[in-house]
Amino acid sequence: MTDNRSIRQKIAYLSETIYKHDQLYYVGHPEISDAAYDALCQELEELEQKYPKFIHPLSRKNRVGATLEQSKFSKVQHMRPMLSLDNIFGPEDIQTFKNKLNRFLKQPETTPIDLYGELKIDGLSVALTYENGFLIKAATRGDGQTGEDITENVKTIKNIPHLLSNQYPSERFEVRGEAYFPKSSFMLFNEQQKKQQGQVFANPRNAAAGSLRQLDSTVTAKRDLKFFAYDIVTPTSAPYQTQSAMASTLASWGFETIPNSLTSSSVDEITEHYQHIAKNRSSLDFDIDGLVLKVNDLTLQKKLGFVARAPRWAIALKFPAEASETTLESIDIQVSRAGVLTPVARLSPVLLNGAIIRNATLHNADEISRKDIRVGDQVLVERAGDVIPKVLYVVSKPENRSEPFKFPSKCPECESPVLQDPDQAAIRCTGGFKCPAQQREKLKHFVSRKAFDIDGMGDKNIEHFWNRGDIKTPLDIFYLEENDRQSLTPLCAQPGWGPKSANNLFAAIQTKKTIELNRFIYALGIQFIGQETAKVLASQYKSADNWLHSMIQLTSESGETDLQTSLLLDIDGIGPKVVQSLKSFFTLSVNADLVTDLIKILDIKSVSKPISKANQGKLADKTFLFTGTLSMPRAEAEQLTQSHGGKIVQSLSAKTSYLVVGDKPGSKVAKAEKLGIPRLSEEEWQELLSTEAKS
Repeated sequence: MTDNRSIRQKIAYLSETIYKHDQLYYVGHPEISDAAYDALCQELEELEQKYPKFIHPLSRKNRVGATLEQSKFSKVQHMRPMLSLDNIFGPEDIQTFKNKLNRFLKQPETTPIDLYGELKIDGLSVALTYENGFLIKAATRGDGQTGEDITENVKTIKNIPHLLSNQYPSERFEVRGEAYFPKSSFMLFNEQQKKQQGQVFANPRNAAAGSLRQLDSTVTAKRDLKFFAYDIVTPTSAPYQTQSAMASTLASWGFETIPNSLTSSSVDEITEHYQHIAKNRSSLDFDIDGLVLKVNDLTLQKKLGFVARAPRWAIALKFPAEASETTLESIDIQVSRAGVLTPVARLSPVLLNGAIIRNATLHNADEISRKDIRVGDQVLVERAGDVIPKVLYVVSKPENRSEPFKFPSKCPECESPVLQDPDQAAIRCTGGFKCPAQQREKLKHFVSRKAFDIDGMGDKNIEHFWNRGDIKTPLDIFYLEENDRQSLTPLCAQPGWGPKSANNLFAAIQTKKTIELNRFIYALGIQFIGQETAKVLASQYKSADNWLHSMIQLTSESGETDLQTSLLLDIDGIGPKVVQSLKSFFTLSVNADLVTDLIKILDIKSVSKPISKANQGKLADKTFLFTGTLSMPRAEAEQLTQSHGGKIVQSLSAKTSYLVVGDKPGSKVAKAEKLGIPRLSEEEWQELLSTEAKS
């Protein structure tokens, strides 16, 4: 049965997170990439489609853009809502879009529909209001219904006409378009800002947003902003009948319109145009992140209408990654929250996909060695999926080339030994709770729902206690109340807390001092020890004391025939990498001492009898891996599989029983074919569960 509470919480979390990022994007201070934002929106839309009764008040279905709660500008009501666009991410989706249009219009899918394709400018949406040909008002998109009055700032943009030429509507109307910062002007502007110790912007879009929200229009006037017009909103019917004719009308009024547009009903022709633009977009003096495809016929647009927050007759076709050359200045090592040592390339600044790139991932030591990447080389950098930049390969090498990069043998954060698993490229720090880079993430895992599940001790509060120095290890959690009594600033007196909330947290911690052995083992966050492996270990060792004693003994062993090593390897589901991970964890005295101290103060329930396979269903010996998009959330599918006795794995091996394949699967399909692993469609997987349930 689906956990309605967790689904409601997930939808609320996604809605609130997207809302927060909309606000940040609107004021020109985005914290995540467009691709990461799109992924959040896609996940939310899938959940809302499946569970419409849980739609949150802050859902994007109920709004567009950002609210104006903290605005210093007066509000302007739009003549017609300024909506967002839905996205597609490849030419193969164009036909799907056209099919949807035809289905809605109740005509054969083969019916030709002319689409008007224009460049998707990465700037700031602006609505200009004209009356009797004069510009009288300019506003941002805002929340889609209401924008901010930025008239004085917009009047400083040189290519926006203050008085229209040619024939124009007699009534008040709007011209909509995109304000942007040309790339050449942006680079010069940032250089000047550096010299004057002013604000340096991450990309032209942020600079445009910041410029138009200046309280002093003379500041905006000093910045070389430009404007592309693409839409006309009139209260009555217009003399033009198509989107392309509208663009011609805008040009006749004196506006600069978006270049390189195309009108076609051919998917092949649109695809060819898209690929040509994608290949040559770096030569443009403005940033674009795709094509906007609009139904050209305005009568059809009216018939198609709108969904909650987007027109049904338009779609944004996004671009893939862009690449550019630059110099590799140095290589640093960063330690992730999971303990993975990742080499980071420090680069000479380069403008890529609208952002100034100074750092890029080098992935791992094997990748550096394979590509022979060295400091001083000229390298090609790609912003893959518009998310994390990465170094693709060496373009040219200097005459006096530097020595090959040597990966450290110790963690740069805590100086613990590093470990590379034979089957993986990643090199990990073995420091665990000793390593500052890992401590906070391990604490969050320790209190998470599937571990200790301490009510009120979420990520935000872990960060709070960490920053104050109250909690550095899991042991500190259980002494929090005792230490708080001696504090000069007790929890109840801290911002956001009171006597009731503080006492509730202390009570929740006390309640969780009793825990099952398998959850305790899982909570420690040892590499490769997931929920299922923790259950296997708990079933084998029965008690916390016995498990700890055996693990301490394991650290002194050197061969597979030694007692504890051989006992572990004989357990179904335990392999060499799990054994090595346990050994590495307990070899560090800080980890062994922590587990010892936790066992002393906690009531860890012993396992009275092994987990019976008879109670696990007929899928007890089967392992499953999922790939692609399913009709339900991935977590729900995995939970269903586990409830029927199956095990979930995160990577393919010859021991994997089934690969369950959804829409748009990844590279795992090809690997499964090589390994001879059976594939199941989602329907076949559901039938397998149904058959097991009936037997």
